[in-house]
Amino acid sequence: MRRPEGVKGGAACDLRAALATCEGVLRLEGFGPDAAAAELAAHHIGPPARPRAGPEPVVLFPQAQGPALCFGLYGDEVRLRGWLPGLPQRIAPDTLAGFAPVAPVWEAASNHLPMPPDLTALPVPQVTPRDAGRYLSMGFLLAEVGAQVAVSAHRMLVLGPDRLGLWMLPGRALRQMAEAAHAGGRDLPVTVNIGVPPALAIASATSTSHLPAPLDKLALAGGLAQAPLALARTAEGLAYLARSEIVLEGVITAEQVPEALPGAPLAGSMP
Repeated sequence: MRRPEGVKGGAACDLRAALATCEGVLRLEGFGPDAAAAELAAHHIGPPARPRAGPEPVVLFPQAQGPALCFGLYGDEVRLRGWLPGLPQRIAPDTLAGFAPVAPVWEAASNHLPMPPDLTALPVPQVTPRDAGRYLSMGFLLAEVGAQVAVSAHRMLVLGPDRLGLWMLPGRALRQMAEAAHAGGRDLPVTVNIGVPPALAIASATSTSHLPAPLDKLALAGGLAQAPLALARTAEGLAYLARSEIVLEGVITAEQVPEALPGAPLAGSMP
């Protein structure tokens, strides 16, 4: 599903609203996905995973087909704090003491346009030559089993028009839910949310095991935003983040896939 124009929200709860607050956004035309990643590393941010002194710029690469690529959005602490009024000034083990969570709200599924699944239609770059292939970056999986909800960020290797490969950390909620489903002979239904609210992107980096009950990542995100995040359900009943730019519906199967695509070296690849 693609999100249409005209849906507005606060900067913490909506990626487009957050982007609209950014000053000095660079908009570079004529770069395909791979060329955009190379241009970014060479002239604007530097190679991935290399520390950089100072804030990163926000760089947009409009594409001839599909959505624009956006880089650097989270590369500035001042910019980020401006979006998240509930973000504590000091991060320490006792940060959550007195933190006020805000539970999400449900709304009707009216702000996405259904489209047939085709991952190859998305402008997914191979960010570095050492990557195992093209990865969906900043994809956020949302799984729901009864009252248990798991939200986590993943780089997902594009295996074909309707298949992704991902790594689930042992002991984390998503893997536990997937293993329980597979033990019962079932797949785990999930949504992959791309272009999510900034508050959710930050909250998802926190391990569920570090959160005191009954605080979960969705309520943590609402507390960071000081406003509830919006959830909705697909026609099949799957929960998704209603302010996401793109939502993919799928299942996590028990199938295992190689870490790298055929012909790609394992050295330096990222699972």
